[in-house]
Amino acid sequence: MKIINAVRIRVWLPICMLIFLLSLMSSIVWLNYSEQSQNLIQQSQLSFVNAMSGLARDIERHVQRGENLEVERLFKLRNIDTHFELLLGLDDQHVIQFSSKSKFIGHDIKALPRPLSAATLSEVQKVHKPTVHYDAQSKRLIGYFPFARTPKNDELRPIVVGVIYGEYTLQQDFYRIDQQIVKKSLVFLFFICLMLGFLAFFIHIYVLKPISQLISATQLIGLNTDVTKLEIHGAGEFASLANNFNSMAKLLHLQVRDLRQAKTNSHEKQLLLESFLNAIPDLFFVVKQDSTITQFHTANPEALYTSPTHFLGKKMTEVLPLTVANLLERALKECIKKQTLSEIQYELDIMGQTRHFEARLSPIKAYESVAVVVRDITEHKHQEELIFKHAFYDSLTGLPNRYLVLERLSQMIIESKRTRGQIAVMFIDLDDFKKVNDSTGHETGDKLLIDAAKRLQGALREQDTVGRLGGDEFIILLKSIRDQSNVVPIANNLVKLFQSPFCIDQKEFSVSLSLGIAMYPNDADSPQELLSKADSAMYNSKRQGRNTFSFYTEKMSEILARRLQLESMMQSALERNEFSVFFQPQFDLKTKKLLGAEALLRWNSNRLGPISPAEFIPVAEQNGYIVEMGKFVLREALANAQTWQQDLPYPLRIAINLSPRQFRDVRLLHDLQKFMANNVDPKVQIELEITEGLLLSGDDSVKSTLYQLHDLGFMLAMDDFGTGYSSLSYLRQYPFDVLKIDKSFVQDMGHDSGIQLVNTIISMAHGLGLKVVAEGIETEEQMELLTKLGCDVGQGFYLGKPMPSNVFDELITHFRSLSVGS
Repeated sequence: MKIINAVRIRVWLPICMLIFLLSLMSSIVWLNYSEQSQNLIQQSQLSFVNAMSGLARDIERHVQRGENLEVERLFKLRNIDTHFELLLGLDDQHVIQFSSKSKFIGHDIKALPRPLSAATLSEVQKVHKPTVHYDAQSKRLIGYFPFARTPKNDELRPIVVGVIYGEYTLQQDFYRIDQQIVKKSLVFLFFICLMLGFLAFFIHIYVLKPISQLISATQLIGLNTDVTKLEIHGAGEFASLANNFNSMAKLLHLQVRDLRQAKTNSHEKQLLLESFLNAIPDLFFVVKQDSTITQFHTANPEALYTSPTHFLGKKMTEVLPLTVANLLERALKECIKKQTLSEIQYELDIMGQTRHFEARLSPIKAYESVAVVVRDITEHKHQEELIFKHAFYDSLTGLPNRYLVLERLSQMIIESKRTRGQIAVMFIDLDDFKKVNDSTGHETGDKLLIDAAKRLQGALREQDTVGRLGGDEFIILLKSIRDQSNVVPIANNLVKLFQSPFCIDQKEFSVSLSLGIAMYPNDADSPQELLSKADSAMYNSKRQGRNTFSFYTEKMSEILARRLQLESMMQSALERNEFSVFFQPQFDLKTKKLLGAEALLRWNSNRLGPISPAEFIPVAEQNGYIVEMGKFVLREALANAQTWQQDLPYPLRIAINLSPRQFRDVRLLHDLQKFMANNVDPKVQIELEITEGLLLSGDDSVKSTLYQLHDLGFMLAMDDFGTGYSSLSYLRQYPFDVLKIDKSFVQDMGHDSGIQLVNTIISMAHGLGLKVVAEGIETEEQMELLTKLGCDVGQGFYLGKPMPSNVFDELITHFRSLSVGS
């Protein structure tokens, strides 16, 4: 039994509406007040900061020139703004030198009616940064802004000599907001009263009155009294209810009559059957043996192929397309002959769309007819096609995926065994695609992959297969090949095809390809083995400098096995303590003083021995393990720096590389803050080295992260400057402190052009206020030339090779003794 909850509408509906409207009004007024208040505070704070900052700059300029009268004039001009309640100029002893109210000049801040915060004044003078806060109780902004002068004997070090203190009142502005809110509240209240009056009238006429009439009518039915048909005016829910009531009254009358006539039982069965048929979305037909349609039923007339007047009493061949009609007639004959259920599927074009149907035929023995149930299975067919497409095709490029490619390769092998032909399997990897993806984002990378797929499809025969294995890896299957000589021109054409740049969103990207080729049956006779050997050949093309192709040889399998071995051993190398951090010293080229070191990762495998970073770093970048390696380097480098700083009388600098993948790790900032809090003395200068490729996209998130790192106190260095795009805009747009010249430029200083180029880079960096570090110094001549050109810091084998932490300890001890001796 269903439970109906009832209330008195006449009482509760107006109360609920009143509560709702008052709550709505209160919420709108409060939100409006809050928004205006916040906007007022934010705009006033911006005006206050701009005014005070400008005043501080002007006073700083006039104080340095000794123009005190001009300073007093600026205070008076600024005091014209009624928002400024108080302006004070304090010297470094917190004595008032200038004031918008002359009675305070010459007094200590303790003489003011409202004492200022001496601690805040001292902190502002110490860090030389302004501070502003809002006092909600007094509705005023209070700010401390430092100003400085530069003594003649030391033009490079500003000395803080005073602070400008200002009070900026917002009371009048808040008063105006309060007046506006009161006016709006009164308007809202008026409209609420008006709306409640209208609702009361509407509810009485169009809700309560119709309900009363329906209650009276239902009471008459309960008393078995003849009910007068309700007269309906208008439309809506009560009109539907009245219609339903009239229908109910009529039905009751018919049922009483049918009971008297002993026909109630058959009538109920008929209603039950109609209800079942209407609840089923299928179409029902009754067809004679000669395919004449005699009856039909549908809950949705729009699902019919044509209107009932066109098919009732007619044969299927006269109504349906010939192919469909013949299919149904054959199924009809089979159903009648075997007296069993038959089932067929067919298609029809309905309103310009192809629809799929399933027909089930069941014989009606007593009437020599057949019942046909037709169901629309279009959506089911589309789902099957979608599942097939997702299972066998790449969702981005529409190319066959790995599963379908291997299936086709299996079929090609079977056919080639019969015809004794050969098959070429080409494994393709796009060169520098990762750089495009990292620098411009995945959306641009996806567009480039789609264009690359189109280029590959357009360059091959229709009988060949192009598939995507994932990422930037593609595969091509060439069948009916006589020998390798047939494959060479195709491979050459593909390499040349990708030498033309891709144009994505009005930008050009140069992405070549590396191609590896394996032949059936010479190299292998199974799909997986052919694919693996083509992959090995592709890696050989990468090692040859990319933008080329290679045929598989046995030696390539050894190289691939080495790569797979490194990748597998890398996963547990940290747990086995096989990784260590070496430190390459960095020296001040003018004083030859040890400044610090660059932290470099080294791997000494228990099974393979020392492994070059040039070999394992690219593997780690590709599989993502570089993030864990980077955390290890950070932890070890910072822990050692804490110990070494205690042995040096001056700040120690530790340079640490951040790979692009590590830089994009969402936990990078959290990890750095944790490591700094646990390990690093404030005197240690941490320099984070970033490559140019990371900045290519101009992504706001990259810029935001760099500024957050800089705000945390890290020095930022652009690494390997000159090897990439070398855009000056990066140095101006991002908060870099250091520029590192790549060792290739240092090695090229044997020529005048090389010297001039290095000199230009150093001059440009110094002009932007950046320190310059030269990498790869291997001779005394290079060091002396860089010193002459004004390079700040040097690093290289001549100055010191990368060394374990214990050896660097000895170097620290040596320079500490030199410092003590001097």
